[in-house]
Amino acid sequence: MNKMGGENLRENSFRDEIFKYLLDHGYCESKNSDYDYRNALDRAKLFEFLEASQPDELAKLKETYGNSYKEKYIELLCKKIEKRGLLKALTEWVEDYASNTKFNLVYFKTGIESMVDNLVLYEKNIFSVRREFSYEDKEDSFRVDLAIFINGIPIVMIELKKQTAGQKAGFEGTKQFKATRDPNQLCFSFNQRTLIYFAVDELVAFMTTRLDKSATKFLPFNKGDNEAAGNPIVEGKHSTYYLWEEILQKDMLLRIIREFMFIDDGGNMIFPRYHQLRAVLRIEEDVKNTGVGGRYLIWHSAGSGKTKTIAWLAKRLINIQDINTVIVISDRTVIDGQLGAELMTMDGKKGVAQHIDTTSKDLLKRLKDGGYIIVTTLQKFRPILNDIKQYKNRKYAII
Repeated sequence: MNKMGGENLRENSFRDEIFKYLLDHGYCESKNSDYDYRNALDRAKLFEFLEASQPDELAKLKETYGNSYKEKYIELLCKKIEKRGLLKALTEWVEDYASNTKFNLVYFKTGIESMVDNLVLYEKNIFSVRREFSYEDKEDSFRVDLAIFINGIPIVMIELKKQTAGQKAGFEGTKQFKATRDPNQLCFSFNQRTLIYFAVDELVAFMTTRLDKSATKFLPFNKGDNEAAGNPIVEGKHSTYYLWEEILQKDMLLRIIREFMFIDDGGNMIFPRYHQLRAVLRIEEDVKNTGVGGRYLIWHSAGSGKTKTIAWLAKRLINIQDINTVIVISDRTVIDGQLGAELMTMDGKKGVAQHIDTTSKDLLKRLKDGGYIIVTTLQKFRPILNDIKQYKNRKYAII
């Protein structure tokens, strides 16, 4: 019997319910026989995606390398991920100069809504799910309840528990990741394969982006229940339904990877918590639907990630066509510095985020230029209020 056999019996119905939901909503099943243990990839889904989305590039690779083209591509892919990290690699090319080829690992919808050809390619992405994922190439391998792959690359791992069977996600679920999932194994290696880990039961969910044995840190991934922790009771559903019905849906998961996930200055991979994601997306949607001019209040408790929510919101608002400039104002220098650092980290080297920590004159110049996310203090902003009124056709988002 598998080491986890007794627990699996208790989790089967819960696991199978989620598995079936995903299959009914655009996922396909990943098979044990297709998994490449050495490279931690689903080879079948990987090449199915390439054949469907980039056949011309693949033909050139075949012409150059003959029967070994698959091994060559996997070698290129693994080197790319090892060098850049999976999160960045997903948004870049895998290139081979000898065959003059370059491949996308995934297609994102961001910025291509009006480009029909790219939307067709977006639909070529293959989301697959595996039940009882045996990640070791041996008979008595430990298993993860659900593993999610995008185009053959493992992205999400989920451990399920049932409180009705006396087990909790916050204890047994997180303990399982800490005790039996070795971060030295490629499929669990930080930013090399799996990006996010969830421990889930019927009532609550927890997440982490890095396994580090007993030092692994999990954060709650819950909606909140009437201003308290946890999730509300939902008639006819598990309280954690939002994980598979919302977060793991194809459009949402790719959007989170592209628009929200990033590596901070401390080397930590950041995945938005549910309340952060909900706040940002609600405001963005309302501004798009009703136009500029509205006022909004985001209520976060202490330690719940206000700085990141502000930074994510600023990044989303600057991409709305009607908004010329986003101004993030703080009344304290310390918070101003934190916001500036957070936005600069998210922005990378694009130059959209500008932290004005010098004078009001420099601030006015950036506002005149337009097109930036500007982080500043109330003390610098107040003196130039009358000056910016001369730009009557400008529309600003002020946070």
